[in-house]
Amino acid sequence: MAAEERHPVMFDVNEQRPAATRPEPPRTSTGVLRAVGFLSFFDRLATAPLLLLAVRDLHVSMAVAVQLVTAYALLYAVGQPVWGVLSDRIGRRTVLLIALAGMVSAGAA
Repeated sequence: MAAEERHPVMFDVNEQRPAATRPEPPRTSTGVLRAVGFLSFFDRLATAPLLLLAVRDLHVSMAVAVQLVTAYALLYAVGQPVWGVLSDRIGRRTVLLIALAGMVSAGAA
């Protein structure tokens, strides 16, 4: 098959490709964003085992603690598409940094 007739997706593995022109982000910000991503995933798994501690420390019934976890999960699910659209428009890094700043300020309050 001639080179002109090849499928446009196929390429020669020995073909030299130009180096990426996009600069690599600093490793410190990448590490912070990865840690935030891990915590974002981990919090959904950690809520169920912590129910007993929430009942004991917050002095509420198990039903109220379960409602709190359910409300958190529901708001998390509703927020995912919003954050997804926002990250497509202004960039994932910017959205993660905004979310991180919001979490830090909420934790400090």
